[in-house]
Amino acid sequence: CEAGIGGACRIAPACRLKGIFAQAQRAFLDVMNSYTLDEVISQPKLLLLFDLQSSK
Repeated sequence: CEAGIGGACRIAPACRLKGIFAQAQRAFLDVMNSYTLDEVISQPKLLLLFDLQSSK
């Protein structure tokens, strides 16, 4: 975890945290990939909040 900022972690050989973070990141991206940008921004309430008109 610390290697990217120049440090060496003493528990790295026995730590599972890096793998857990990688698994969490994959799960997050899988959920995000299940939506389109159009689905996210075309909600009527959101359009009203930003005073936008739907292009549909």
